[in-house]
Amino acid sequence: MKKGFTLIELLGVIVVLVAITLITTVIIVGFVKDTNNTIDEGTKKLIYSATERYLNDYMELKDGTYQISINTLIANNLLSETIVSNFENIPSCSLVNVSVVSGNISYELDTSVSCQASQ
Repeated sequence: MKKGFTLIELLGVIVVLVAITLITTVIIVGFVKDTNNTIDEGTKKLIYSATERYLNDYMELKDGTYQISINTLIANNLLSETIVSNFENIPSCSLVNVSVVSGNISYELDTSVSCQASQ
């Protein structure tokens, strides 16, 4: 009588290991996406907070719409350049649209602005 595993048993173990690997990979990818979304939301909150400080320091708000660039926030030391440079989906030329209606202020990040290199 020979000791060892048959080819069918070895293939069965390999199939089970591959299935476990696929399942865990899908779960890990989901965690990474969730983490990236959380980081993006946190970055937006930092940008909105810096925008609010800029508006309080440099502008007298009346009802209307204002646009503040990320570069302006960085230039006024209200936002760190490293925060923005770590995210490709938030270029430093992005704008924060601020809408003021009856004292209520809302913020929206506009990343669709095309960045052109200065010449």
